[in-house]
Amino acid sequence: SPEFLSKPTDTTFRQGDTGTIECQVDGFPLPKITLLHNGKPLTPKDGIEHTYDAATHRLIITVKNARFDQAGTITCKLDNTLGSTETSFQFNVTAGPAITKGLTDQECVLGKELRLSLTTSANPKPTVKWFKDNVELQNMGTQASDDVYELVIPNVKLEDEGIYKAVVANDIGERETQCKLTVTEPSELKCDFTEQQIIAMGQTIHLSCQVSGHPQPDVIWTKDGKEIKASDRVEIIKNADGTCSLTIKQATPEDKGVYKVICKNKLQTREAQTQVQITSALRFNASLKDNVAQVGQSVILEIDCEGLPKPTIKWLFNGQEINVSPKYKIESKGNVTKLTLSKVDLVDSGLYEAIVSNGIDTINTQSKLDVCVKPKVEGKPSDVNVHVNESAKLQCKISGSPSPTIVWLKDGQPIEQSDNITIQSELDGTQILLVKSTQITDKGSYVCQATNIGGTVDVKLNLNVQQVKPTLKSDLMKDIVALVDEPVALTIKAAGTKPKVKWYKDGEEIIETIEEEYEIIEEEETYTLLIKRAQPKDSGEYQAVITNDAGQVKSKKIKVQIQKAVHLKNKPDPIVTVKQGEQARFECEFDGNPSPKVSWLRDGKPLTPKDGFEIKTDATTGTSVLIINQTTTKHSGPITLRLENSVGPPIEEIIQLQHDTLVLEYTVSGRPKPDVVFMKDGKEIKPSAKTQITYDETTNIYRLITTDVGQDDQGVYTLVAKNKFGKQESEPVKINVTAPLTIKRQLPGTVDAIFNEQTTLTIEAEGIPQPKITWLFNDQPLKSSPKHKIETSKENPHLTTLTITKLDNPDGGKYTAIIDNGLEKVQSDCQLHIYAKPKLESKLDSTFTFNYGEPGSIPLHISGEDNTITWLKDSHPIELNDRVRFITEENNSYKLAIDDVRSEDKGIYTIQVKNKGGLVELKTTVNVKEQKPQILLDLNDAPGINVAKIGEEFSLEIQTQGKPAPHVAWLFNGQELSTNSTDYELIATEDGHYRLVFHQFNEHYLGEYQAIITNSAGTIKTKKVKVTGQQMPFFTQELPQFVQVKTGEKITIECTTKGYPPPKVSWSLNGKILTNKDGCDIKFDQATGHATFIIPNATMKHIGKYECKIENQYGTHATEINIDVLAPPNVQQKMQDFEICRGQEVTITVTADGSPLPTCTWLYNDTPIQAQPDHIEIINDGPVHSLKILNAELTDEGQYKALIENQMGKTELVSQVTVMSK
Repeated sequence: SPEFLSKPTDTTFRQGDTGTIECQVDGFPLPKITLLHNGKPLTPKDGIEHTYDAATHRLIITVKNARFDQAGTITCKLDNTLGSTETSFQFNVTAGPAITKGLTDQECVLGKELRLSLTTSANPKPTVKWFKDNVELQNMGTQASDDVYELVIPNVKLEDEGIYKAVVANDIGERETQCKLTVTEPSELKCDFTEQQIIAMGQTIHLSCQVSGHPQPDVIWTKDGKEIKASDRVEIIKNADGTCSLTIKQATPEDKGVYKVICKNKLQTREAQTQVQITSALRFNASLKDNVAQVGQSVILEIDCEGLPKPTIKWLFNGQEINVSPKYKIESKGNVTKLTLSKVDLVDSGLYEAIVSNGIDTINTQSKLDVCVKPKVEGKPSDVNVHVNESAKLQCKISGSPSPTIVWLKDGQPIEQSDNITIQSELDGTQILLVKSTQITDKGSYVCQATNIGGTVDVKLNLNVQQVKPTLKSDLMKDIVALVDEPVALTIKAAGTKPKVKWYKDGEEIIETIEEEYEIIEEEETYTLLIKRAQPKDSGEYQAVITNDAGQVKSKKIKVQIQKAVHLKNKPDPIVTVKQGEQARFECEFDGNPSPKVSWLRDGKPLTPKDGFEIKTDATTGTSVLIINQTTTKHSGPITLRLENSVGPPIEEIIQLQHDTLVLEYTVSGRPKPDVVFMKDGKEIKPSAKTQITYDETTNIYRLITTDVGQDDQGVYTLVAKNKFGKQESEPVKINVTAPLTIKRQLPGTVDAIFNEQTTLTIEAEGIPQPKITWLFNDQPLKSSPKHKIETSKENPHLTTLTITKLDNPDGGKYTAIIDNGLEKVQSDCQLHIYAKPKLESKLDSTFTFNYGEPGSIPLHISGEDNTITWLKDSHPIELNDRVRFITEENNSYKLAIDDVRSEDKGIYTIQVKNKGGLVELKTTVNVKEQKPQILLDLNDAPGINVAKIGEEFSLEIQTQGKPAPHVAWLFNGQELSTNSTDYELIATEDGHYRLVFHQFNEHYLGEYQAIITNSAGTIKTKKVKVTGQQMPFFTQELPQFVQVKTGEKITIECTTKGYPPPKVSWSLNGKILTNKDGCDIKFDQATGHATFIIPNATMKHIGKYECKIENQYGTHATEINIDVLAPPNVQQKMQDFEICRGQEVTITVTADGSPLPTCTWLYNDTPIQAQPDHIEIINDGPVHSLKILNAELTDEGQYKALIENQMGKTELVSQVTVMSK
């Protein structure tokens, strides 16, 4: 058999080399030699051949140009007929790296995976290093297979872009390959603008977006498919951060269109667009106004409206669209659109509306058109005469369309119905005012005023009610005398028809005052005047006057005297010291009633003027003054003030006047004591009341003391002393008595005198010696004459007057009084001005009548200088303001101007014109002509107009005029609505529109409405309209969406509904309407809107979808409720037992109901069963549950149990399965 004499050994060649591998083999017969490479036979094309030399037994294996793929295990196999043998050796080919597939440039999308791979061959196994931008990437590459190497970047980022290089090396050599990586990002576009842009004309269009991508995408803006270029008005911005914007300033209508932004790079193109609409707000240059027309007239309704886009106009009448017809003509020119109604009739009354829309905005304007026939009086109404307490019926007949609103007025004031007054309107137009029991106050002029939008007619009727003249049943009695602070009551009794009693004192009416000095009491026929705390001022003559419309009667007059004892309020000074010739005054204040008698006494005798005493007593003011104008010593001494009346004891006060004192002293000695005599002007001085002679023995001093020294005490004084030894006389002493000049009454600095009258200048001066007064005019002496009378008062020699008679302008100037007594000289000056008294130079009308709301003026032309004008109204000064102004014009013309005459301006106006020449007072009467209220727009009583949607805004509106502007009161069911409710708003505009606005109308306000319009000129009423309501039904308390109960429990579903009229409520199950016959308890309270649905005993048959539906004529609303009734499992039948043969199939089935639907768990010999392929199947189909055993085995025999359960309970069923062998 073959054998290897020597075996080949492992051999290594370098790639590309040629070499041989030898071994020796032997065998007989000669063996067949086969070479295998890695177990596969070699062929010549593999580049490995062998030769065998039988002689030398050499086997030579030749490898030509060694290749790397030739490396491996080479097996040499020998075969002959005797057997076979083989041997193997390892053939290795070493080579430097060879890159068979290098790197190529790549583009990779941002965020995607990148694989850079190369294929290389080398032996020994090479290493591969990866570089990016010549920086080695550590731990990055992987070997995908024996000769494939990869660099994987799972999530490519922009920073991964660059030059990548792979270096392949082993011990023999190295190779490298490189590529360029470009990272790309699809273009992205985010826009800040919506699909539609509405831009007001003149505003700026601004579209902005954010673009991104790599490379950076190009951005183009287009309008209607054409690219937009930048200009003065168009700004296009693209920033490095990808923010882009298009701005168009001052948008015009031409800028309307489809704007598109296109964002594009080589990966992707993105775009977004918006529709730009240029608008200008819809507005009315002229809107609709309400109109009133007579039957047969044509009416034109016109609007002027503009806006962008250009609007379309739709006309409606009472909510229905108007189409062009012979009746209606619609014309448009520019912005003006007209609707013309030809020959209107009553049926054309209603609400006309123009709806203007341009697809962006909608505005509307309305016009209320009233077609009417003015009210007319049918026949001639008659006046009515009745007696007190009789009934009276005033009636008239009036026609008109629409039916006029009737208001009864008495003396211009509206009449309201009461228990005594009934107002009726008959179907034939007869209007009746019935007074059940007439009184005197019912007498007067009545007016039945009928008004509709066509105008107003007044029917005047007179009601004459006769009454009983008042009579006195008990008169005032005798005069009353009472003490102060006592109450005094005056009482009468009077009969007659509601007499009115007024009390008078001294002819003046007595009014109850805030101080409540008087109280007037009326009790049935008794009338009393009570003086609560009588005072002397309440003394006087009292009388009562009893009056009614039938006549008047007066009580007799009585005198009331309130007495008060004398009281000295302010006492006179007890002592007054003056110089001789000066004035002395003693003053006191007193009160008492009767007025006290005042006496000034000396030595018990009254003082008289001839003694130099002047007494001024004013009982009214309660003052008394004793004046001694030129005091002398004879006035010295005590004086008694005495006050007395008949009520209490008299009061006395002692006062005294004293003068300066003269004292002469002499020391006289001698023995025996001499006799001393004081001499004046050679005459002995005797002691008297004012003169005393005293002697002081210790000092031997004699004194002559003279008090109240006066001019009479002036002279030469000596003292004569004598005793038996002789006589001595003192040196004479001359005493001069002087008093300084005193100007007790100066000339005034300025005197204003009246032309052609006289004026008197008075100067009063005192002094010792008595001064002499000289008068000057403009520094020239004046002598007494008929023109200039100079007089000295006989009663008061110190007082001198200058009287200038018949004053003329030349008499004006400077007057001077020079006072001179030889010792002093003073003067007093006065400037005399001559003035003319004001005089009315124009006629002043006795009465001015002005229209209310219009301007009025009272003009005057008055002569005189420096006139001061004072305006009074009803004796009170007029307050001037922007409306009432006093205007002074040239040439002494004056005017009281009233810009906007009002009712309060009527009255008696007094004009007081005053200057230094005097006062002129003028009077005139101002009357204001007012305008009764008129209805320009009445309440609309057309059917279907006054329907209020509950919870929404609803309003009633009228328009009225009158002077003064009327007050409008709104009546609801005959009762006036309050002005401060939060349920509604009362709105009044300057143009006379009055609106009652309910912002959220409540059904409580459904009923009858009317407006009463009043000003001081009269009252009118609008039509009465009835407001009905409507409201689409809705749930105020929502129903539950899902209700779950247990079997046998009670189901109660409640809800609260609202709607007007109150809605009907229905309940249904799966589309079938339910009633109480279906075992349900269904209730609904219309008053409260509360609905209940009750199922007393829930079962599974009640499971389902219920619907509660509420509906009325204005709409329907429904809501669904899903009811689920929980029930324990219910098995319809027991499971069967089975006997089967091995290999057969068996199915165990159970059907179980319940809520929720129960689950089924299968057990085999109490062990849970799991489904097994091709053997056990478990099937659940709703309530049916099956266990299927396929190809039964003997081991499948046993007890099978179905466990049926839900949250309400569980149950078990058992099936016995017997498996028999065939």
